[in-house]
Amino acid sequence: MKILHITPHLGGGVGSVLRSYLEFQSRTSQNSHKVLLLEHINSDSHNLFDDIGVPFYENVYSSKELISQEVSCHDVVLIHWWNHPLLQELLMNYCFPKNRMVFWCHIAGSQAPNVICDFVLDYPDEFVFTTPLSNFVPSVAANQLRNRGMRDFIWSTVGFESIENRNLISKNRRFDNTNKNLTYCGNLDETKVHADFFNIFSEIETNKFHLNIVGPPTSFFDNLSYGTSGLKYTYHGFVSEQIKFEILSRTRIFVYPLARHHYGTCDQSIQEALIFGIPVVVLNNAMESYMVKHAKTGYVAKSISEMVHYVEVLLKDESQCKILSSQAQEDARMRFSIEKMSCQWDAKFHALYSLPKNDKVPLSVNYGRSLSPAEVLSESLGIHGAVFQDYLRNHKKIEGLELEAQIASLGSNPSWKSPTKSTISHYAAFFDDEVINAWKRMIS
Repeated sequence: MKILHITPHLGGGVGSVLRSYLEFQSRTSQNSHKVLLLEHINSDSHNLFDDIGVPFYENVYSSKELISQEVSCHDVVLIHWWNHPLLQELLMNYCFPKNRMVFWCHIAGSQAPNVICDFVLDYPDEFVFTTPLSNFVPSVAANQLRNRGMRDFIWSTVGFESIENRNLISKNRRFDNTNKNLTYCGNLDETKVHADFFNIFSEIETNKFHLNIVGPPTSFFDNLSYGTSGLKYTYHGFVSEQIKFEILSRTRIFVYPLARHHYGTCDQSIQEALIFGIPVVVLNNAMESYMVKHAKTGYVAKSISEMVHYVEVLLKDESQCKILSSQAQEDARMRFSIEKMSCQWDAKFHALYSLPKNDKVPLSVNYGRSLSPAEVLSESLGIHGAVFQDYLRNHKKIEGLELEAQIASLGSNPSWKSPTKSTISHYAAFFDDEVINAWKRMIS
């Protein structure tokens, strides 16, 4: 079959997953793949696609004729979906030619503004999650009651195979007193990392451990790190996959304190730690509780103090570290396999191929005209977009002052402050829209 992938870009976890998947497919499958990127392609993806012979086009957002041509000549279209401004505008305003289309949702959808609206859920022939937890998001559950019931999920993974192929899994990791390395690897902004990050490590009784921190710099993290001179840690910043895996191969415990409001789905960092056989200590947020099996592959803590306790246990107990390490690797092989993910997608593609190609109706049909960027943003927020929709109707009236105050109040929520993650600032980066710019000023 001929599979067309459409994605906003290939940075972060989505890029890692798609690169691993396409590399695996190039060795094991007769399917052909092509990738369309609405933005530019990064060097890692460019180099790999050249090596394995996967054709791609970048910056296609404004090339509707090319998009139509490629959609028409492929058997199945796989949209790597999250609430990205360019992708949402394309789906809501553009009439695709007849196609068979499936969305792979790369967000949990539980935290506004990074949510899943009814239009997106109902648009493709099939909508697939990367985590079953999305089925229990209230807005998603309400949609399922009205329509098709619970939707399938396919883990989004880089797989243990790709890491094994690099010979970077340590076969002789030391869990004795010579290895006191703790590692955190992931985003370091306030939408992801816990505000008590450094306090957690400061409360650990023994000060003989060394903490490795891997992640791109943020002003939020800089502020957290003030006054931590007594803590032994190395901030590596953003590093290559090779260096990251080398750090993991020397790690005793993966400590991953995430904010209660974080947006994660099937976190690549947790997967990679388990693949390396590193016991993982997390808080009992929904995603982490699903991914880490308590007392088998790591520990799921109900509180900060409990998290500290579990880290201390693993620092002192070599035998428990070894047991959890072995069980973590075994569990990762069962759940986070590229081969398993590839087989699941092959089954989806074959099922879709049995369907006739059909029209997909953009939201602009209901409007009778193209949606403005501000309307795209408000519609993309689903039930969370009511205040923005009211503003669009009333902002020239006196009642608009109250709506402005409601929008401005969102600025106190970390999830709305990010320059990306479907926020107003994210939309403003792509669209010079008078109303979006006004909303951005209000939140700022």
